[in-house]
Amino acid sequence: MDKTNFSTLNNEVIPDDKFLEEIENYTPKLSEELVRQICEEKGLNTSDSRVYRIISIVAQALAEDIISSTAESIISKKNNNKFLEWKELTECLKEKGINSNRSQFFCDNLNVNLEKSNK
Repeated sequence: MDKTNFSTLNNEVIPDDKFLEEIENYTPKLSEELVRQICEEKGLNTSDSRVYRIISIVAQALAEDIISSTAESIISKKNNNKFLEWKELTECLKEKGINSNRSQFFCDNLNVNLEKSNK
């Protein structure tokens, strides 16, 4: 295998062929182009498109894990409310080591009368 095909700081680390094949055959739900744009905005640039694909796959896996955990949390409370609420989401994010802050513009009341705010 030609080591020059890989962008890595450690030339001794070469991905397994099976792993590379699985990555190339998998289409992540999160667009690689979106991931590329986000990475470039944050200063990460690479000509190796597999990097963006791997980030897409990992981001998708994390999102699915958070969504699944949140859904399990809602179901385990035997609550008739099937809506995703901020409280459940932040609890699950904390379990994953992610802290989130509520924006000052965040509204968790579905019955807010927008007409009053426009007056």
